[in-house]
Amino acid sequence: MTRNRSIAVLCAVTIALTAARADALVRRHRLRAHRRPAVSDWYARTALSAYLGGGIPVGTFSSPRPGDGNHRSGALDWAVELEHFFAPGLSLGAGVSNVTWEDRDDPALETHLDALYGFFRYVFAGATGASPYVRAGMGAQRVQFQDPLERFRADAALYVEAGAGVALRLSDALALDLQTTYRHGFSENALVPDVDAVVGFDTQYWSFQGGVSLLFP
Repeated sequence: MTRNRSIAVLCAVTIALTAARADALVRRHRLRAHRRPAVSDWYARTALSAYLGGGIPVGTFSSPRPGDGNHRSGALDWAVELEHFFAPGLSLGAGVSNVTWEDRDDPALETHLDALYGFFRYVFAGATGASPYVRAGMGAQRVQFQDPLERFRADAALYVEAGAGVALRLSDALALDLQTTYRHGFSENALVPDVDAVVGFDTQYWSFQGGVSLLFP
C-alpha cells in the first residue's frame, strides 16, 4: 500500500514538473513571437530599399543671384539602394538616386540630378524595433538642364552625402525607414560640352525621405 502511494506521488510530481516546463516553453515562445525584431538582427542579410521624398536647396544651389542655381524647394527625390550587413549593425551598399528641381522664376526650366554612389550605414540596436542609424556615402553625380525644347548634360562630378534616420522593423523581412540626408555635388566647374560652359554652382540640398526595405534571404 505504501509502495503504491509512493508511486502515485512520484507520478504526480513528474506530471507537475512536466506541465510547468511545458508552460514555461509556451510563455517563452509567446514572448519571442511578440518581440519586434531589431534592425541589428539584420547581420549577414541583404536589404533592397526604395526611398521617396522631397528636397530643400541650400547655398548657391538656392541663391537667386545671377549664375547661381535659383532653385525652389519641394523637388521630387527618389533613390533605390542595395546593401549587405557584413557585421552587427553595419552595412555596405550601393545606390542610384534622382531628383528634379524647378527654377524659381520659370517652372518649365528643370535641373535633374542623377547620382551613382556607394555608402555605409550603422544601425544602433533598439529594444522596440525602432532603431536610429547614421549613414554616409560618396560617388558621382551628373547635372542635366532641360526645358520643353532642349536638354544639356554636364560631365560627372564628385558627390558626397551624410545623414541619419530611424528604421522600424515590422517583420523578419520588412522594415520602414525615415531619414534626413545632406547631399552635395561638387559640380561648379563641371563642363557642359554642348554649350562649352560650366555648371557654375554646386548642388547642395537637404533630402527628406521615407522608404521600405525588403530583407533576404
